[in-house]
Amino acid sequence: MAFSDALVLAQANGKDLGYPWVDASGVLVLSAVTPHGRDLIQAARIAVPNRVRDVTHGARELQQILDDATFLGSKGVSGAELIFMTVPDYRDNRALIVISSMSGPLLEYLAAHYPIDALAVQVDPNVGAPGPL
Repeated sequence: MAFSDALVLAQANGKDLGYPWVDASGVLVLSAVTPHGRDLIQAARIAVPNRVRDVTHGARELQQILDDATFLGSKGVSGAELIFMTVPDYRDNRALIVISSMSGPLLEYLAAHYPIDALAVQVDPNVGAPGPL
C-alpha cells in the first residue's frame, strides 16, 4: 500500500519526484529530484521504513520517454518495430525499453533524443515468440 501511495505521489509531482521502489530489505526507497521533492516526501509522513535517494530524472520525464517510444514506428525510426514493451524501471529510476533484437539505428536514435542515464534497453529475443501449444 505504501508503494502504491508513493507512486501516486510521484506521478502527481513528476517534476520533483522520481519512481519509488522497495529494496531487498523491504525498505521503501523514495526518489527526490528537487529540494521541493524532498519537502513533499517529508510532508507525506510515510509510516513504513523508508529512505530518500537523490535522482536526476522525474517520473514525468521518464513517463514521457516511455510514451514517446511507443510512437517511434509512426515517426519512421528504423528498428522501432523491434520494441516489444516500455515499462518503468523503478529500481534504477529509468525508462526501460524491451526490444526483440539489437538494432544499431534504434539505439543511436534513443541515445540522440533522450538522456542516456534516463533510459535502459533490454534485448530479449524471446519476446513476441509464440509459446508452446
